[in-house]
Amino acid sequence: MENNEISFFRCDNIEIVKGNSCHSFPKHSHKAFCIGAVTDGRMKIKVRAQEFILNKNDVYFIPPFTEHTISAINNSKYGYIVICIYGEVAEKYSHTLLHSYISDDQFIGLKLLDICQRNGINSYAGFEKDIQVFLIDNIKIEENIKRKSNEIVKASMKYISEHIDEPFDLQQLSEYIYISKYYLLRIFKNEVGVAPYQFYLQEKVKKIRQELLKEQAPAILAYDFGFTDQSHLCNTFKKHVGLTPNEFKKSYNVIEN
Repeated sequence: MENNEISFFRCDNIEIVKGNSCHSFPKHSHKAFCIGAVTDGRMKIKVRAQEFILNKNDVYFIPPFTEHTISAINNSKYGYIVICIYGEVAEKYSHTLLHSYISDDQFIGLKLLDICQRNGINSYAGFEKDIQVFLIDNIKIEENIKRKSNEIVKASMKYISEHIDEPFDLQQLSEYIYISKYYLLRIFKNEVGVAPYQFYLQEKVKKIRQELLKEQAPAILAYDFGFTDQSHLCNTFKKHVGLTPNEFKKSYNVIEN
């Protein structure tokens, strides 16, 4: 059985996730721009078609809607901290590719950890400023690869979000958008980083997270969101979050700004 220690801290447009875990997270993408650092042990990350082994103090950058997986190595625990930035920063980087997703420069990793330890999310204004300076100093954007927003994909994402409590049906989605489901699959994955069904699961789990924080019971949520039973919901939730619903509720901290 996994014994994952994961804590969440949220203030305005920044969420920090701290963990000590042997959990392997499935293929997914985020709306946020994410900066992660390994604080202990080793982990494996795959971004698009590139695979990396990260050691202590290595840093990784994941732009919004970029497909990636994170895995334990030989089921060994690894420590990590992930800073998820929403709002204007995420918008700025939402349709870019980076020169490099990984930095194995130990100094960069130590600098990021120093920012977290020096400010922490309790000093939100200073923390946000330091993180934005950190991004400017340490990432490079590939030239001439910014992509135009795809209205078809936006409409698909909106439809999925509005029907998140219903069973996923790719044929029904493609008919709503008036395009071939094969064409939709291709452009959706190119734009969002994951296939429509994976996005649907991600959004479902995010919605369940919100409802759990409103003290909704997992058994009721299982019924409301179309799971076969509470166990099905819990297994899906833990696969994506690394914690059971009850563990997540205990670990989540909202910081007043």
